[in-house]
Amino acid sequence: MESRWVQRSKSGGCLIAFSLFSAILFLLFFILGFPHTAQAAPGDLDSTFGSGGTVTTGIATQDAFANAVAIQSNGKVVAAGVSYNDTRLQNEFTLTRYNTNGALDATFGASGIKTTPIDIDDDEATALAIDSNGNLVAAGFSFIDNDGQYAFALARYKTGGALDTTFNPTGAKPGVVTTEIGTSDSKAFALAIQSDGKLVAAGFSVNGQPVFALARYTTAGVLDTTFGTAGVVTTAIGIDDDEAFALAVQSDGKLVVAGASYNDNLGQDEFALVRYNTDGSLDTTFGSGGIVTTLLGGDDSAQSVQIQSDGKLVASGYSLNTDNQDVFALVRYNADGSLDTPFGTVGVVTTVIGNDDAESFALAIQPDGKPVAAGFSSQGAPYPNVFALVRYNADGSLDTTFSADGIVTTAIGTHDDEAFALTIDANGNLVAAGESLLNGSSGPYAFALARYLTGLVITTTTTTTSTTTTTNAVTTTTSTTTTSTTTTTSTTTTSTTTTRPTTTTSTSTTTTTRATTTTTTLSRPDLVMIVVRGPDRGVSRGQTMIIGDIVKNQGTVGTGSTPFRVGFYLSKDKTITTSDTFLGSRSVSSLAAGASSQAATQVRIPADLTLGTYFIGAIADDTNVITETNELNNNLAGNSINITH
Repeated sequence: MESRWVQRSKSGGCLIAFSLFSAILFLLFFILGFPHTAQAAPGDLDSTFGSGGTVTTGIATQDAFANAVAIQSNGKVVAAGVSYNDTRLQNEFTLTRYNTNGALDATFGASGIKTTPIDIDDDEATALAIDSNGNLVAAGFSFIDNDGQYAFALARYKTGGALDTTFNPTGAKPGVVTTEIGTSDSKAFALAIQSDGKLVAAGFSVNGQPVFALARYTTAGVLDTTFGTAGVVTTAIGIDDDEAFALAVQSDGKLVVAGASYNDNLGQDEFALVRYNTDGSLDTTFGSGGIVTTLLGGDDSAQSVQIQSDGKLVASGYSLNTDNQDVFALVRYNADGSLDTPFGTVGVVTTVIGNDDAESFALAIQPDGKPVAAGFSSQGAPYPNVFALVRYNADGSLDTTFSADGIVTTAIGTHDDEAFALTIDANGNLVAAGESLLNGSSGPYAFALARYLTGLVITTTTTTTSTTTTTNAVTTTTSTTTTSTTTTTSTTTTSTTTTRPTTTTSTSTTTTTRATTTTTTLSRPDLVMIVVRGPDRGVSRGQTMIIGDIVKNQGTVGTGSTPFRVGFYLSKDKTITTSDTFLGSRSVSSLAAGASSQAATQVRIPADLTLGTYFIGAIADDTNVITETNELNNNLAGNSINITH
């Protein structure tokens, strides 16, 4: 029997027509009928990691939190934090290791998990680093039961998870070292490894008041007596409460520590940075005697610090804005500790996420110079807190190529997720670690990790250029071959472009003379208020209070030798004018172009002021003694305050 296809061929053009029609139908079905996979974009979860880009690890039956994360040279991910041991009835140092796909690495510890009791009560790992030998070093704190106080605690692990007993080998527990600093509690929140392998831990110690505290250890795990006093340094910044949460090592070996310092005059915390020489002494070329404090809004705290390739410092954390909402905050400093004014607004960037609090606890700087901050954002029901990441351009503006608006939020569990750590893997992906509340609101908390795509590319370019010129023939031949290799996490593209020879047989030159118009703009100062902040508590009539402010000259020239003042006012709305209730002022003698002035000023509430809620405001040059390019941008409203009685 003949094939039906052959039979149809006898009908002349019918087979051709049918075949064409079938091909069109198949093509339409292929285009419209098959599902299409959306292309991954920067800010998307990496679906090759864990379950859709996230991993949670419950440890025993109690709460567990990841405070730090690091990437090994083989790409495996290690998280460090704390978990509660039901048998020992105590919190313990806890490490987990994951393969590159997010699965627990069964070759590490017990099925990917390693717990370590430091003493017999309360231990927590808050920081993690990997030394040049591949050993894992965790730092944090331990409650020393015999002494009744917390101490710095470090533990070093071999690559398989066992304690490295060559670390503090003569100690009470080889592989572990604890250091009591001051007369009361001391806790480490940051850890760095110097180029010589020495370990530096930073945090706070209490000796009458909490102060910045550092301890440096040799590779053998004993205090380095060439650092500070017997290996320990403490620094009081204010007169009340100073705590360090972050640490970075500069290329010249100097140590930069970041945290928060309580400003007793303002009644609130400020960003605080301290730089130390390699011997532990304060670096007096940085800020004022080695110390820099920065008022942002209110209750400011630096939680992370990174050093850019150009030596500038970026600190991230959180600040309370004028709506009494915690927001992500970044500050960039020049190498001398001065604010890097081209970054954001006078060196400061704050980012509101959603309609509630958002706090940043970690910072990473991508190879392309873009900073990424990570923490949490409160979203309300059904996910009160979620992982939050924000990516910025090098100038501090939001990077809208990262999830369209620069902001990514991720609900991992069903109730409460917070990111406390952030790092970048060899493929350029961002790995965030923290906590997630499992089983709705009943818990327990678990280690939580998420991996995000960044869109980073690695480009290698080879260019070969040859040029041949023949003068008699007026011929110029130029051949250029460029080979570019672009590598992403999933795609490799190679493109070659060749510019063909060009022959010129004649040359014609035409000269045209045009009129030139020159516009001259007068150079003048331009004063703007950047920050104004008063106390959050209620204040009585006749009582004094402290107002902190920052004024900047964003004009092209300085204000000259004529002093101007910053006036402080109370207003019933956010539009601050000289018709509002005047509280007082401060004088600024001069302000260069691009410079700013920061101060804390004591003012008094008028005794006859009507009770109620007011906004604290400031006006730069409120008496109009400086001629500016813009006279309408001098005022700023700060936080609200209640005049109670």
